[in-house]
Amino acid sequence: MKELFYLLEGFFIIGIIGTAFANRTASSEIRKERWLKLVMHFIIVHILVIYILYFTKYFYLLTMFILIIGLFEIAKYITVKNRTILFYCVTFLIYVFLSFGFYLMAKTFTTNAMLYIFMIVFVFDGFSQICGQIFGRTKIFPKISPSKTKEGLIGGALMAMLTAYFIGYWVEATTMETFIMCLVLIISAVVGDWLASFYKRKHGIKDFSKLIPGHGGILDRFDSWLAAGAVFYYLTLTGILHLGV
Repeated sequence: MKELFYLLEGFFIIGIIGTAFANRTASSEIRKERWLKLVMHFIIVHILVIYILYFTKYFYLLTMFILIIGLFEIAKYITVKNRTILFYCVTFLIYVFLSFGFYLMAKTFTTNAMLYIFMIVFVFDGFSQICGQIFGRTKIFPKISPSKTKEGLIGGALMAMLTAYFIGYWVEATTMETFIMCLVLIISAVVGDWLASFYKRKHGIKDFSKLIPGHGGILDRFDSWLAAGAVFYYLTLTGILHLGV
């Protein structure tokens, strides 16, 4: 799938230009942080795409690693700030529910289907951040996730929709199906990011860990993908969503 890598490199070139533009008025510390985040994102995305593309049958193993580390990141903060038992029970149930769906997606979906989901979430996340850095003015969740803005959300959603339209043939989707699937992935990604941010704010932390330079922990990087993949999988079981391949 040469077009897949053409898309990736094209998006990252836009990301480089956007980051450079956003950094014009930023402090040296923020500029350094943004470039580090972009470089690490480039590496992570290409590793994941290559893994899904050429080692699809074993992708569930990488999924298990991500989910186990994510569970550890959640659990290690239980003693940092006391919360009710109900709070942690609900957190655990939500995480198990999403993890189970994400694992089954990795275990049962075809290469094309997983790449389709990953690309939509990747584009939405990436362009939400870039558009937010350049145009962001209006906070969506000022207390929970202060860096998220409506302008960033709109920019990311538009790019995700455009991408979904051009790669819809990967999953033999019609234009309407493409729109619906993309909308589901965007909403799920936002909810996943919000849930992770909510947990962090309740414990007074910025990142789940320092495992990934420039990003934080596993959940800081994969919260949106985890939620989107799980919700998408569960909806395919109900027949609401349909993948052609």
